[in-house]
Amino acid sequence: MAITKIDGQAISASLRIWVPVLMATGTGVTWPHNPNGWVCASTADGQVNLVMFTWPVPTGFSSLTKAVVLMWGSPGNVYRTVTTRFGAEGEEENANTDSIAYSTTTIAAGTGVIHADDVSAAFTGIAAGDYGQLSWTRDASNAADTVNTSVYVVGLLLEFA
Repeated sequence: MAITKIDGQAISASLRIWVPVLMATGTGVTWPHNPNGWVCASTADGQVNLVMFTWPVPTGFSSLTKAVVLMWGSPGNVYRTVTTRFGAEGEEENANTDSIAYSTTTIAAGTGVIHADDVSAAFTGIAAGDYGQLSWTRDASNAADTVNTSVYVVGLLLEFA
């Protein structure tokens, strides 16, 4: 997104969009959940849980510079997959789809420390004017998920240039 000063010189700028959890489902989900004043989705250990987000892509969008799901829990690996769908008005709601296969993201030392799960690899095909949907699924029943407690998913942070 370009902004022009009065003297005609361009200023580079980015746009940040905070997307709270829109929906969460699964046998181990508590949503909305409110630990310590944070509204989030609690995804229980030993369960498969889905958290979803939707948002509009700004019309001035030129590139995605950051896409992270913010969460916290006990230190360990979170075994998760991510899928995205994008479409503009007049297009199919899944005109573009992308995903990140099941893999781990590591919550570092310290229970309750906010972790940014980089999900930017799941945004191929996103364009100005699209409406986006992201599904973040934790499979805490898999041995690769070593957190052994609930993981609290707070929201999705997007940054656009």
